[in-house]
Amino acid sequence: IRCLLLVKDGERRGSWRGLPLHPYVLQKTRQQAKNFHFSQLKTIYQKLLDLDLAIKTGKIEARLALILFLCS
Repeated sequence: IRCLLLVKDGERRGSWRGLPLHPYVLQKTRQQAKNFHFSQLKTIYQKLLDLDLAIKTGKIEARLALILFLCS
């Protein structure tokens, strides 16, 4: 998801220069990025960050968090 966000941001800026991605990873990620809007990726990333924090603070079990994420 992070790589997809980097690539989508590069598209918005008009340049992929300076991205910390190997050229092969960049090529493959650009192909996948066509399937998402930037706002969708931001929402997914934010959900992952929230779940990560909840797991690390003991608010939710990791397995349950993953199931909830995949079902949403």
